[in-house]
Amino acid sequence: MENSENNIPVEIGAFFDDKASTYDDHQKANITQFGNRHMIVAGAIEETSRELRILDLGCGTGIELEMLLARAPNARITCIDISGGMLEELKRKYADSLEQLEVIQGSFLDMPFREGHYEYVVSVLAMHHFIYPQKLNLYQRVRKALLSEGMYIEGDYYLPPEEEGQHLEHYQQLLETGAISPDTGYHIDIPFSVTRQRQVLLEAGFSKVEVLYEGTNAAVFSAC
Repeated sequence: MENSENNIPVEIGAFFDDKASTYDDHQKANITQFGNRHMIVAGAIEETSRELRILDLGCGTGIELEMLLARAPNARITCIDISGGMLEELKRKYADSLEQLEVIQGSFLDMPFREGHYEYVVSVLAMHHFIYPQKLNLYQRVRKALLSEGMYIEGDYYLPPEEEGQHLEHYQQLLETGAISPDTGYHIDIPFSVTRQRQVLLEAGFSKVEVLYEGTNAAVFSAC
């Protein structure tokens, strides 16, 4: 977690606005350590010329978009992120593909999704900032946004069970001391274990949850 000069957690949109111009280089530098979750997530969608409808939650600068469009070149992708700076980078990088992209700035935690609309919902490195009730509510909405045969694919940062509680405890301490507000999103890492991630997806109503990849502090899930 990175804090401000006063050791106060940074609001998540402002944090990523500040990192937007260097974000891609940072992620490329971490591929060896954590595995290329963007590539694994994209590789889980079907290779097709059909106009797949894909919802990308926390799309950032769109690292995975190139890979998604390579597999489904006619896909229509809705890209949501809270950081305007990250979305400006995305639009710059994909200037030639903007007619296929719906780019939306805002928080997907409280944004309405079109129900029964998407073949795929994907997310890479966005969900480890949220606690269990937030994830549960979001995944219930994701499931409703998918077509009956649709799939949710998530690649993220995960910890062993004995470590995940430490991050949650720190988050609770920040709440109790008033350092953060429960009504504001911050750049605070609250990663789950693989076991707890499977649990919340099943509780949200997905009937089949698979781990497509698991490495050191990294995993990719599919749920349908």
